[in-house]
Amino acid sequence: MLYVGLTLVFLVGLGGGFLWGRQNNRFALQDPLTHLPNKPAFNQRLESLLGNNGSSPEPLAILFLDIDHFKQINDLHGHLAGDEVLRQLGNLLATTGEPHNVFRWGGDEFTILRFGSKKSVEQYAVTIQQAIKKLAISRQSPEIVITVSIGVAQQAQDEAGSHLLKRADQALYEAKRNGRNQIYWSASITN
Repeated sequence: MLYVGLTLVFLVGLGGGFLWGRQNNRFALQDPLTHLPNKPAFNQRLESLLGNNGSSPEPLAILFLDIDHFKQINDLHGHLAGDEVLRQLGNLLATTGEPHNVFRWGGDEFTILRFGSKKSVEQYAVTIQQAIKKLAISRQSPEIVITVSIGVAQQAQDEAGSHLLKRADQALYEAKRNGRNQIYWSASITN
C-alpha cells in the first residue's frame, strides 16, 4: 500500500513539474510587468522575420524607443508610478501596431519590428509619438506626461539582424543626444 502511495505522489509530482515548466517557458518570453514579449522573444522574432524576408516586398525596420527622463519619474512619483507608465506605454504600443511585433527590451526601452517603406515607417513612428503625447498617466496627482526618443534603422539588403539592431540602438542614442523627444534615423549603410 505504501509503495502505491509513493508511486502516485511521484507521478503527480512529475505532472506538476511538467506544467510548471511549461508555465515558466511562457514567462521566459514575456515581460511580467507589461505582458509584452521580451528581449529573448524579440531575438527569436527577428531571426524568424529575417529568415522569411523574401515573403515581404518591403524592408524590415527596427524602432528602438526609450522613455525620456524615466529616472525622474521614478524619483518624483515613485517606482509604482514608473511601473504604471511602463504598463500604459506598453499597452499603447501594442494597440498602435502589431502586438506580436512590439517588445519590452528592458528598463524603459521598447522595440518594434515593422515592414514598410521609409515613408510608411516614419509615418508610423510619428503616429506613435503623437499618441504618447496624449497619454497622461493619471493614477495620481499630478498627471505624468511622457515623451519618447525613437531610433530607427531600416534593413539594407542582406544585412544581419545584429547589425540592424546595433544601428537602431545608435540612432536612439543620437535622438537622445540631440535633445530627446524625437525620431532619429540611422544612416543607410552602403554595400
